Amino acid sequence: MVFSSLGVELTRLSNSRANRSRGLDLDRSAGPATKRLLHSLRSVVFATPVGLHAEADRVRILLVRPLLGPWRMTAILQTALAGLEREQRLLNPLLKGETRSPRRVGFQGDLVLKFRSEDQSQPELLCREVSTCGNAGAPTIAFFAGKLSSFAHLKDVASVLKGILKGGGKYFLFCDDLDSSSRYQVPQGGVMWYMLPTTTESVERELLNLLYIDQAEFGELGAVEQLDAVADAAAQFDITFDMMTYAEGVERLANG
Repeated sequence: MVFSSLGVELTRLSNSRANRSRGLDLDRSAGPATKRLLHSLRSVVFATPVGLHAEADRVRILLVRPLLGPWRMTAILQTALAGLEREQRLLNPLLKGETRSPRRVGFQGDLVLKFRSEDQSQPELLCREVSTCGNAGAPTIAFFAGKLSSFAHLKDVASVLKGILKGGGKYFLFCDDLDSSSRYQVPQGGVMWYMLPTTTESVERELLNLLYIDQAEFGELGAVEQLDAVADAAAQFDITFDMMTYAEGVERLANG
């Protein structure tokens, strides 16, 4: 019903002479009810063109909204990420919702590791540029990547994700304080972590390099397809690095 009503409104707007000539700009053309509906959907929604036709004219629609509609809000609650969502630890989402892979739900944004003691609504410590995903109905996540200001915060990440990680999962953390030649595998929280230095401007670029993903082909994908590509490549990753305990890592960094 909701989308039927929206479709009727879009068709009415697209039939106007001005909108036929310049394409449909909903922020200028839509009525208050349609605007409220679009805002309530809270979805990044769609890029141009979407192929809607009105009297044989192609209508161009460009919406810029947060990434996630109400139907996708429930999707993440069906995965192992549900607890993090309920605790409001998933911040600044660039992506939060279903991907193209069946039953997979992804998140890209920041993960709160600690809240301020004086204000539990404000983060004190973040794992930034997180990419992760879980399957609907599955109790664990098989892939996680993010950026830390310090190797020492591995302990905080493992604590926050306790209970939703699994043996054989692929978990990557890029740390600002690791030397550019340092690459380790570190057991923590019952799973193995790949602890790597930050050498480029983004976790995404780090992952493309690490997982040998073709950057030209990757750039042609949409956001959800990109996350699927990274998660699928991570699942096949089998390169080994030097083993080190968490305590050894903290000690090495402390001693310079």
